[in-house]
Amino acid sequence: MDQGAYYFVASDGRRGDIVRCQTCQPRITDDNLYFFYMWVEALQGYFLLRQEFSEGRPQQWYLIGEIEVDERGPWVFDEITEELRGRLAEEGVPWQA
Repeated sequence: MDQGAYYFVASDGRRGDIVRCQTCQPRITDDNLYFFYMWVEALQGYFLLRQEFSEGRPQQWYLIGEIEVDERGPWVFDEITEELRGRLAEEGVPWQA
């Protein structure tokens, strides 16, 4: 890996070498507490992370979970993007237009 490459290290020590990622800022309904989501395609798999902003200050990123897929391919990331948007919307996460 290139030393300038982006990666994350989870609290359990797992490393995710980021190939590409997608972010989403849900609509902010409380200026003092809101979240930012990022889903990642890494060499090690697919992951969902969330960052909390408290009083406008970014907090740590949290690894929500790994997204398991039956097969990998260039189309999978786009499919995950749509699936995650749908699932988070079902959980009541309002998205910016």
